[in-house]
Amino acid sequence: MYFEDSPIKKQEEDLLGRKGFAKKLGASLLNAQAKDGYCVGLFGPWGSGKSSVVNMIIEEIKILSEEEEKPIIIYFNPWNFSSKDQLLRQYFITLANQFSGKKDKAKLIIGNEIRKYSDMLGDFGDIGKIAKFSGRFIGKVLNKNNILSTEDISKQRESLINTLSEQKQKIIIVIDDIDRLSNEEIKLIFQLVTSVAKFPNIIYLLSFDKEIVARALTEVQNYDGEKYLEKIIQVPVEIPNVSNDFLWKALFDKLDSLLKEYEGITFEQDYWSLIFSEVISRYIYNIRDVIRLTNALNIKCDLIGSEINFADLITLTTIEIKLPKLYLWIRANKGKLVGGEDEYFRFYNQTKDKIEEMQLMDLKKIDSNYAKEFDRILKVLFPHYNSKTSNSFYDEKLLRRMKRIGNQDIFDRYFRLELNADKLQKVEFENAVNGMDEEDLYKFLTKINANNSMISFLQDLAAVNDEVKIERIPIIIKALVKVSGNAVGVQTNAMFSMSSFSLIEYRITDLMKRLSENERCQLLLELLDDADYESIQILSYMLNSFELSHGRLAAKGQTNGDKIVTIETLLICEDKFKIIIPRIMQEGNILDMNQAGFVSYMFECFEPELYEEYLYELFENDLNKVKYLILSAERWTGAGINWKYNDEYKKYITEVAVLNAMKNCIDNDTIWSLDEERLHRAIAFLLWSNKETEWTGGVDDKQVIQKIDKIKEEHTRIM
Repeated sequence: MYFEDSPIKKQEEDLLGRKGFAKKLGASLLNAQAKDGYCVGLFGPWGSGKSSVVNMIIEEIKILSEEEEKPIIIYFNPWNFSSKDQLLRQYFITLANQFSGKKDKAKLIIGNEIRKYSDMLGDFGDIGKIAKFSGRFIGKVLNKNNILSTEDISKQRESLINTLSEQKQKIIIVIDDIDRLSNEEIKLIFQLVTSVAKFPNIIYLLSFDKEIVARALTEVQNYDGEKYLEKIIQVPVEIPNVSNDFLWKALFDKLDSLLKEYEGITFEQDYWSLIFSEVISRYIYNIRDVIRLTNALNIKCDLIGSEINFADLITLTTIEIKLPKLYLWIRANKGKLVGGEDEYFRFYNQTKDKIEEMQLMDLKKIDSNYAKEFDRILKVLFPHYNSKTSNSFYDEKLLRRMKRIGNQDIFDRYFRLELNADKLQKVEFENAVNGMDEEDLYKFLTKINANNSMISFLQDLAAVNDEVKIERIPIIIKALVKVSGNAVGVQTNAMFSMSSFSLIEYRITDLMKRLSENERCQLLLELLDDADYESIQILSYMLNSFELSHGRLAAKGQTNGDKIVTIETLLICEDKFKIIIPRIMQEGNILDMNQAGFVSYMFECFEPELYEEYLYELFENDLNKVKYLILSAERWTGAGINWKYNDEYKKYITEVAVLNAMKNCIDNDTIWSLDEERLHRAIAFLLWSNKETEWTGGVDDKQVIQKIDKIKEEHTRIM
């Protein structure tokens, strides 16, 4: 069970009593007079739920507004832009895109006016100077090799202002999470808002942690950040604190869910009431704390749940998250907390006051400012520790029976997740590589794949590649091939990522290099003979790699990579592929495969006529046309995710046919049967074909999300 730490989308999802506040603010924004434009600041600390409140505000505005005067909502995401030279221009492009493709002539005029103004600003880019166009600025701007006077730009600005004044709909621009930007980026955002603040009918809803932003502005501008904000924000609004009643209910509901899922966990109601009051309630400040705590508990319960006391696990996990230094000290000082020989001799013949002093001295080494607070927590959690400085007594048998951390024999269980995980993994790994038969190894790999541990296994396999016994190599490769079609997980580092599917291919290739040519040929033929709907995906990938190494197919004569197989073996494999592909066609829709692109490509290369016939049969279903289009989508990842499309799909289907199919799939709801990744690829094409692209030439995935939400909203309204 995983609890998502993401903003809620609708008022009905509100668990923290913020709905009433959001409804009132939404109504206020809708009714506000925005003749000269104005700016609303929504303030709240990190984790306070600002994004959720923003979503509920926008929902209320949509509910209350009349259709013809429904505000235009624009989400401007400044963290997608890498330099100040892009920011202003991208702001106007985002604004203009809201008015493109509209049937309303007035809106088209607005879009054109915005684009003209944006084009005039062009490469000028310095927001600090452009802001002065709202007042006085002397100079000239170089734009696309033309010299534009200040008067030209000012006239276009006035034309834009007049056009915006004439339209009935307000424009509400939402800029969320400003406090997550760098200090310099924060400054640029507020310079941007200042430069366009006087545009009529535009309301800015800015969401951020006021303390963080004010401090950032002070640092980069050498001017009081709070006073600077006062000049920009006309309507400052603090998000109300969440009532403890709402916060505790959210926590208790999630803890109840965990208790129901992991039956057999020891839970004492009276002890829980004490531990919650004395420790946990003092360190849960917001819903994000609730989510972090319960997700961490979920992982631990899955591994050690039945062996511990739930209240103690919650407390220790709270300490681990909120007081990590104390957590490390607890883990390293078992004897001082639950008793032992060292602790006995240390405190021998000492008064209670002296022991208290010694305990505090230990804790001051962690953090002198919090030593007394640490001491208070430890006395609640560890009865033995408390008994050394008080007249209290405790029942050791009760602690053991209730599986509390304060018992000597139970203490280590709470850290087993850390201490024994590597050892257990090593034993299982060695057995998998050296002992399991093919069927058991396949079951084991299926299990770790389901647990998202495939990447770890493949990394360990790479480390022992040269040590694997030759006779074990075919067994391991066959099991990897069988599980590869559904492999999950991504290996990442600072710049690059690689899927578990690709890593499996690398591991197979490395292992095959240790076999003789005859052994490789024999193994490949066996793999192809046994190929099914899942395994054909990795085999297609491998076959393509072999082709490229011999300069064939896309390599066009240029050899690429090591030649794992001879040309004779490769030709035999090609013939075998041609034989098995008709059988694979009968097992399922190739376009539904996780690696549909590789299989389709090899199918087309070796059996072009059969492939064309197969596609046209699939195209009788509109959703298959969309699935085929998706193969031409290219994903680019930088500051965010961007989608681009190549023209490969046009060999078998036209753009018009795809768009018609997409419309039909949306109308009949079959589009929603696509998984999230494919849905985003499909909807991105609607924006791509409509030229709604970013400066990168691609479609921003955040635009795709907005488009999906819009389609769902329109479809719901029609129904």
